[in-house]
Amino acid sequence: MGGYPPFFTRKGDKCSFSYVGYYRSGDDFAFILPKVFLVSEEKDTATDESASSKEDYRKAFNKFDPNKIIDTNTENALVEDKVLFSKIMELAINVYRVINHYCERHQEENISQDIDLNNVVSTKGECGKTYIDILLELIRFNKEHRHLLTFISKMNAKGYNNIHWQKTISKQDAILQDETPIYPELITKSKRTNYEEELIVLFYSVLEYLHETFRFKVIQDLNYGADVRFVQKLLEKGTGTRYLRSIRRKYFRDELVQLWNLLNVFFDTSEKIASKKEYKEKLLVKNFNLVFEDMVDVLLSDNTKAKYPELKNQPDGKIVDHIFEYDSLFGGGKVFYIGDSKYYKDDAGMSKYSVFKQFTYARNVLQLVMERKIEGYRANYYDDVTGGYNVIPNFFIRGVVNDGTPFDYSDANLKVKEGEEYSTCHHKDRLFDRDTMCVQQYEINLLYVMSAYIANLNNSSFKESAHKQIKENMVKYLNGEYTFFRLTQKKTYTPAFYSKSLLGRTYRPCDSGCVFMAIEKDVKSAIGGCEKYFEEEKVELPYNSCPNEP
Repeated sequence: MGGYPPFFTRKGDKCSFSYVGYYRSGDDFAFILPKVFLVSEEKDTATDESASSKEDYRKAFNKFDPNKIIDTNTENALVEDKVLFSKIMELAINVYRVINHYCERHQEENISQDIDLNNVVSTKGECGKTYIDILLELIRFNKEHRHLLTFISKMNAKGYNNIHWQKTISKQDAILQDETPIYPELITKSKRTNYEEELIVLFYSVLEYLHETFRFKVIQDLNYGADVRFVQKLLEKGTGTRYLRSIRRKYFRDELVQLWNLLNVFFDTSEKIASKKEYKEKLLVKNFNLVFEDMVDVLLSDNTKAKYPELKNQPDGKIVDHIFEYDSLFGGGKVFYIGDSKYYKDDAGMSKYSVFKQFTYARNVLQLVMERKIEGYRANYYDDVTGGYNVIPNFFIRGVVNDGTPFDYSDANLKVKEGEEYSTCHHKDRLFDRDTMCVQQYEINLLYVMSAYIANLNNSSFKESAHKQIKENMVKYLNGEYTFFRLTQKKTYTPAFYSKSLLGRTYRPCDSGCVFMAIEKDVKSAIGGCEKYFEEEKVELPYNSCPNEP
């Protein structure tokens, strides 16, 4: 690409970069994909048969050596696999669209030309559009107006250009050739050149050119032919805009005026790129995890961040990725579910730092609620009688690529990783202590998240289903770790009595006469001398038969 851009780092004969997105310099362009599409495996690098040396090796899309496919202008295994190459190009364009949509959603970040602000680098040329933006608009036009173009084709084929034989014979003398009359100029019912059809044929020729060059998926209408060589000739000679001016007419349809303008921008941009050796444009993001966070937020979060901004931007400087309001695990009102997102797969699991930070988020939320800075929630978190604290649901969520179907955009399942939960406590065997925290891990198909984000979907059914699933999986985890008892108060019970053995082990949901006791598995239930005050009944969560407060 004629040297190393400033956001690339050169180390010897190798170049590294920490950005994701699109970059173009002159006629060369590059798509930089997230590292989730690199699959790690061990590779034997020993040259001596008696020796054994292994190092971490990564394959692109679980199939290719990245170093051998990076240049698609040369023959390589990726380019030769046309079907796979088409899917990867579609993926690259979708990554571009995701970053572009992120910029549109966060215009307050002041993204501007050649300036690196808040880890986004953007240069979109004079008209605020990159070459890729223009190509996407052409493809979008085809999807939105395909039926109109087919209709125009059918109307043009209804005989308006048929030969008017009566006028041809009466106004011209025929030339005899082998006793067959030949008329030098045939008179048609409409002598006007069909500029509409010329424009549409050019449009489909451009789409076919994009399909051959970028492997874009294009729905080609069979009523029109496509001449890719004509488009290539216009691009090579820089005469595309001139040709468009030659067929420009006052079209009766606004859609065709729009199409003419789109094609004119396409050829005009192509000619500018060809004439400027230093032509550059880029749309890059340094930390793709921020983009993934925004994508997941659209799918999962509700209006909690807007309603209570201090829950997201916490007083100690911590910034929560995801937070939403949903049903308490023990009934009795709503609580806040708190999540953190990572877009890449990490076989080693979550780091201790990430887990500690997640629990800090939860403690900060609890502190704000207890200090009544978030009004109306304190009773949902703390019971004044038992001194017990409600469980705060925490979760990690990762964007992954399905191993068997790496290009599947339709898989919308949220999958919990059972057996990879994390917990922390100050006092063991006290679930309802304020310092006892639990967090679960989830995986979601990155491509589904991308497609939903690009389409700007606010899928309420997915959101409700995901919220319910996160609650149910946390309940399932707790049932596996603890034995739960429902304590029924005897007549001799006095609210002032709770022994130390019950502190942190019991909790009474708000607006309920039901007291839960939680004992870790393999620990015998012991009421600690309080048998005269309570009767115990072994239960599993969720338990929805609690009577109202007496």
